[in-house]
Amino acid sequence: MSENWSALARAVAGRRARLGIAQDELVTYGGPSAATLRLVERGGGTNLRALTFDRLDHALRWTPGVSRRVLHHEVDADAAVAADLEDAPAAAAATVLTDALAGLADLRPQTDATRRAQRLIRQLVHEMTDRTATLST
Repeated sequence: MSENWSALARAVAGRRARLGIAQDELVTYGGPSAATLRLVERGGGTNLRALTFDRLDHALRWTPGVSRRVLHHEVDADAAVAADLEDAPAAAAATVLTDALAGLADLRPQTDATRRAQRLIRQLVHEMTDRTATLST
């Protein structure tokens, strides 16, 4: 399937406007340079590096990978603009908790406290995953 650079342009510009961030300010939030952002918002960023997509996701408070999903027709541009502003932190926290859960699984001997902690972490990861489900599929 072809890449939809105009959808990405609409999503990035719309999300930035929703957050109230000027083009030249996005870099202070961890986004790409103002020149790269202008290129993306004009639909001309056809040769972007993976790091640029990661920076867009971070600065626009998107769940990691949303900018690429918009580009590849997997997420609607309007849905990306309107996404819950808590999506990215929830996804990042879920990743950290999943790593913590793996670390707890390696502890020996397993105690009641360890098992309770594992259940709690699994529950938190499940809740955070539910919060990000609209952009994860």
